[in-house]
Amino acid sequence: MQLLLKSYGQSRGLDPASVSSHVIFYYGKLSVPRPFAIKGSELDEHFGFPVRDAIETVNDRFKDRLFSILAG
Repeated sequence: MQLLLKSYGQSRGLDPASVSSHVIFYYGKLSVPRPFAIKGSELDEHFGFPVRDAIETVNDRFKDRLFSILAG
């Protein structure tokens, strides 16, 4: 992933000084050790701006749509 991430940045005209990739365990149970794993509750801190509320908004929309489909 590290090589692909750096290559992707370069293909977009960037010159990344460093890259890192992590697995996001949105609901909190980590099955990969840190520093390779991030809990969903840590996303805002990791990215340095609000992310979690936007994800929850999308999750709510998909949940409502799914329940609507299942209700028939």
